[in-house]
Amino acid sequence: MTNLDKTASEVLSLGFKGLSIAFYNGDNLLKWTYGKEITPDNLFEIGSLTKPFTSLLILKLASAGLINLDKFIGSYFSELKDNWIGQKTVKELLLHISGLPKNPPLAAAGITIDRRHFKLKEFLQTMNLLQEPMEEPTYNYSNVGYGILGHLASRIKDQKIPSLMRQEIFEPFNISNGAMHSSPKTKLCTSYQDGRAHTPTIWHEDAFLLSGGGMVATPLDLVTFVKRYIFTDNSLSSLIKDWTTDRLKVDKQTEASLGWKYDTQSSCYWHDGITPSFRAFIGFNTNNKTALCMISNSWIPEEKDRHNPGPIDQIGLKALTSITPENDSPGAHHQL
Repeated sequence: MTNLDKTASEVLSLGFKGLSIAFYNGDNLLKWTYGKEITPDNLFEIGSLTKPFTSLLILKLASAGLINLDKFIGSYFSELKDNWIGQKTVKELLLHISGLPKNPPLAAAGITIDRRHFKLKEFLQTMNLLQEPMEEPTYNYSNVGYGILGHLASRIKDQKIPSLMRQEIFEPFNISNGAMHSSPKTKLCTSYQDGRAHTPTIWHEDAFLLSGGGMVATPLDLVTFVKRYIFTDNSLSSLIKDWTTDRLKVDKQTEASLGWKYDTQSSCYWHDGITPSFRAFIGFNTNNKTALCMISNSWIPEEKDRHNPGPIDQIGLKALTSITPENDSPGAHHQL
C-alpha cells in the first residue's frame, strides 16, 4: 500500500463514500479513485475552492488597470457608497478582513429564496441588517465578501459570472473541465448527503454567492493548474506571486493570502471546499513542488472553523509533507 493509499484510507475512514485524488510529486502527475460510483474523470462541485479563482480573476483585472485593490467597494457600487460596507477596500474583501459575516442574514430579512438562487438585489435588501464591527476587523471568513467581489468583476466587464470565469480563468489557464455549476448540461458524479443520494441544486447564473462557491472541476484540473502556473515560471508569474505571497497572520497556525490559506506547520498553501454533497481539499508546497487535491462525492458533518484545517484538510497537509517521488509509484487509475 502506497502512502497515497494510506492517505485515502484515512479520509474514507472518516465516513466519506468515495474519493478522487490527483497528485503531483515534482516528476509525475498522478490520479486515483477510491470507493464506489466514482471515476477519475468525474466532475465535482468544489465549493469554496472557487474563491481562489475568483481572487485570481480580481487580480487579473487589477493588473489590467480595471480594478484598484486599495479603492473602496463603494467606488464601484453606488448602492453601497453610503453604507459601511462601501468603505471597505477590495483588498480587505479578498483577505476576509472586511468585517462582513460568513453568510447574508436571509432568515432575519424574511427571505426564503434558496441561497443558490439568491441574487444581488436580495443582498441589498439585507445589508442594513449587517452591523458594522465595533472593533478593527480581524480575519472573518466571508462568503458575502466574495459574492461582492464576483459581482464587482461582472460589473466591470459587463459580463455574467459564468462566461466571465470561462473567458478570463478557465480557458486561458487551461482548466479544461472548469465551469460554474449554472447549467443543467453539467453532469456531476453521483453524490451523497448523510449517506443518501443527493442531487445538488443548479446555481442561478446571477446568484449572489456563485463566485464564492459555484465552481465545478476535477482534481486533475486543479493540480495541473498548480503545476503549470504556480510551480513553473511563465508570463503570469508576477500575478501568481501576488496571489500567494502577500500574507496576513490569522493565528499561530494559519496565515491568509489574497487567494489561499497558508499552514505554518507544514509550510503549505491550501483551501477547502464544502457543499451539501461534496467535500474538497487542495494543497501545495512551493518548496518541494508537490500538490495534492482530494474531492469526495459525499458530505458528512464535521466540526471546524473556516480558517484552520478540518480532519480531511489535516490528512491532506500531512500527506504533502510525507509523500515523495520515491515512495509513490506513478499510475493512471488506482481503485481500491
